[in-house]
Amino acid sequence: RAIRVFEEQTELSLKMKIMTRQNDHGLLEIDINDQFGNRPVQIKFDRDGQIKSNNGHVIQNIKEYEPGRWYDLAIEINAEDMGRYSLRINDDLVLKDAVFAGKVKSLERISFRTGPYRDLPNRKTDNEAPHAPLPGADKPVNEASYFIDDLWVSRQR
Repeated sequence: RAIRVFEEQTELSLKMKIMTRQNDHGLLEIDINDQFGNRPVQIKFDRDGQIKSNNGHVIQNIKEYEPGRWYDLAIEINAEDMGRYSLRINDDLVLKDAVFAGKVKSLERISFRTGPYRDLPNRKTDNEAPHAPLPGADKPVNEASYFIDDLWVSRQR
């Protein structure tokens, strides 16, 4: 997981380039977070060859992606009221005024993760109780490669 922190903002623009070496396995999740780690904007390059994003709590297919090809992502975000964002991929508007997955006051970081989001254990998890090992923890998986370039974060004007 890689995290980039930026100045806390309610309106912002993000731009980045993403390339994968595969589209049939692996997972790259891109989350825009508030100070507490809430994820109102979620974009993923999924193992089924689809770029997906949330509109409210619904994750929807946005566009197919091909390995070895760069994708320019541009995200315009406004966290005021219930929060909305628009997504462009290679200058095509693919999602307009999508609703946040959850209300936040502001945004201050972007997270790139190559596995599914985990919210356990957390501070409320009993750390004294014995737990079974995670299933499949020792099972090898196919290598997946992701390239991220030219990340820009700026205030919306």
